[in-house]
Amino acid sequence: MKAEPGKMLVIDDDPAFGKIIKALAEARGIRCDWVPSLESLGRVGRVGEYDLAILDYFLEKFTGGEIAEYVDVFFSDIPVVIVSSRPDIHAQQRKWPKCVRLFVDKATGARSILDLALGLFSGSRDGRSS
Repeated sequence: MKAEPGKMLVIDDDPAFGKIIKALAEARGIRCDWVPSLESLGRVGRVGEYDLAILDYFLEKFTGGEIAEYVDVFFSDIPVVIVSSRPDIHAQQRKWPKCVRLFVDKATGARSILDLALGLFSGSRDGRSS
């Protein structure tokens, strides 16, 4: 049973947030890639290399609502955490796709966001609840 992901992906256009999450994850022995945009990720097929993803609600010209419409296709096999500096976003999104396990306000702090995201892995076989 996998207690923590081996490799995680952070997609967020805030370099400070991305670098902090990456550093915190790597300090815990988790390989982490941070990219500032969907475009900089490169091939969408790369998503399969990851066990967990943290996505900013606002990416480029897309919003989380728009991303949510197709995120389940690309991230269907891994848990996704949506983050935003606007806490009202959660209330606006009534039904997240199945892969989105959690919405976290960035005011919670990078360490807490990482802990919450990693908590999705604890006690589960593949990041999904048992």
